[in-house]
Amino acid sequence: MRKLLVLLSILMIFISCEKNKTENFTNFGSTINETKFITPQELIAQKDNLEWREVAVKGKIISVCEHSISLIDLKVNDSTEVNVFNIDNDRPFVFPKEKCIGKQAEIVGIFQIKDGFPKHSENEKADKDNKGKVKTEEYEHNDKNGKVYIIKATGVNIYGI
Repeated sequence: MRKLLVLLSILMIFISCEKNKTENFTNFGSTINETKFITPQELIAQKDNLEWREVAVKGKIISVCEHSISLIDLKVNDSTEVNVFNIDNDRPFVFPKEKCIGKQAEIVGIFQIKDGFPKHSENEKADKDNKGKVKTEEYEHNDKNGKVYIIKATGVNIYGI
């Protein structure tokens, strides 16, 4: 009986240690406290109620912007994504491009909806019309309605990098 009690005690200690074991993640910005996260799909489904509010979103990173390694994208569906970058322009997050894609991320920040971003170009002159104004016919990161969904993050955790 005593051996059984000792064995059960060791087993309980082992199980409790496994529950406290945390997965490795890299934090960018402010520390994220335990909170209830929503998916990017839930965020877009509730977009009108959440605009200009702090949100906590957890999803898979589908890309890191080629032109700015301080911007990551979370997939909502085949035609919509959520762009994530930090709120402090003086000290931008620098995401390791090769390591982030396909990883899970937790983001806390302010959610915004914008009308569109102009597509980046290697030749900036080609993006301007003959009066020097930037053309806005083509957009990158837009959904089918021409909207861009942005989280200006105060904190980001990326797991497995």
